[in-house]
Amino acid sequence: LLFISRLGKQLNGRIIESFEKRFLVEKLNTELEERRLALQDARAAAEEANELKTFLMKFASHDIGNSLLGIGAIVRQSKLGVNDPEMESLLIAHLGATKNFVEDIRHITNIKEKVLIPKPAPVDLSALLAKVHSALLPLAFHREITLNLNLEPVWILSEAWMLERIVFNVTLNAIQNTRTGGKVTLRTRSLSEMTPDLRVRVEVEDTGVGMSSDQIPDLRPGQSLFSRSVRYGDDREHLGLQIVAGFTQSLAHPAVFLSELGKGSSFQITLPEVPAPTHLAVVLTDEELSHSTKGLFIGLVDDDPVYLEKVAQQLRSFGCHVAASLSGEEAARLLATHDRPPDVLICDYHLGRGMTGLDAAVTIRATLSRSVPLIIISGNDNDTVRSEVRASGAEFQKKPLDFRNLQQRLIALTSS
Repeated sequence: LLFISRLGKQLNGRIIESFEKRFLVEKLNTELEERRLALQDARAAAEEANELKTFLMKFASHDIGNSLLGIGAIVRQSKLGVNDPEMESLLIAHLGATKNFVEDIRHITNIKEKVLIPKPAPVDLSALLAKVHSALLPLAFHREITLNLNLEPVWILSEAWMLERIVFNVTLNAIQNTRTGGKVTLRTRSLSEMTPDLRVRVEVEDTGVGMSSDQIPDLRPGQSLFSRSVRYGDDREHLGLQIVAGFTQSLAHPAVFLSELGKGSSFQITLPEVPAPTHLAVVLTDEELSHSTKGLFIGLVDDDPVYLEKVAQQLRSFGCHVAASLSGEEAARLLATHDRPPDVLICDYHLGRGMTGLDAAVTIRATLSRSVPLIIISGNDNDTVRSEVRASGAEFQKKPLDFRNLQQRLIALTSS
């Protein structure tokens, strides 16, 4: 019995020891597997980071390179003593495009990691699109491309900065891939007659080189952002349209790219329309209400893109439709594309290259084959300028503008 008892204890000890060793082995195997998976995840993350770096170098090098080449050309001209206001505007446009692309590189990572969370709010769509138009107008003019802007005053619900980046990138790519003499059109279109709810569509159309069907970005929700390259007909790859795809998916606005190789492209994004915030409404007197400026079509010319945008936004807040241009030649081309002539022309007096607003008005009126009321604006408030303006039959308004007075003069000029 003693022997059997000792034997039982030994067997029990060995069984326990065996279980302990087995448990230890399993624990070690589990730790090894966890380390293997961790190393595998780290390797995958490294490969993904390397892929993203390659992607950025591949796409961004072209877009940023184009802007830097443009800036370099302008700097070389300045060293040669070339002083051209158009070149100054072009330099500003190139610098702005470069800044945007650098910001887009940061946004790509945020899109991929899904940390960009849109915060929709009421947005003045007309002002947003006018801002994009003004920023890209010098580039279009330099490439001898007509950049049209057809807007209706409307407010929508969206994330303003993301929507602006979408429209900017689409319009920039359209300009870059449209040949000299071509046309790019940026417009809004109400869908209220087609849908039960209030919706508006932004469209960017071009007469450029187009894309083949297998290279058109897929903007539907859930599609992989970096699954394939985006190329135009010239086989160049573009970072901008990758940003468009990412931001469009983040905002969940229905959007589509339509394109045919050799025949141009059309981008369309549908947005929910909302009432304008009441605190931004323009307060008019009874006299002004009787002759409202709402619906007036204004041709605006100023070689200062910042001031051009400021005046255009104020006029749109009055309910006016505005065709803004940096020169008389561009204004004549732009206004010729509209289905009706402007009700009033507003031109800066000094437009560069020895041109005045009076000269621009002559060019525009000759294109339209009709006389249009003219308001000349200028910070140069001397008797010579005022006399010249009055002798031409135009009105004079001093910069900085008194917008209330400007609105009253628009009413007076059009009420008769």
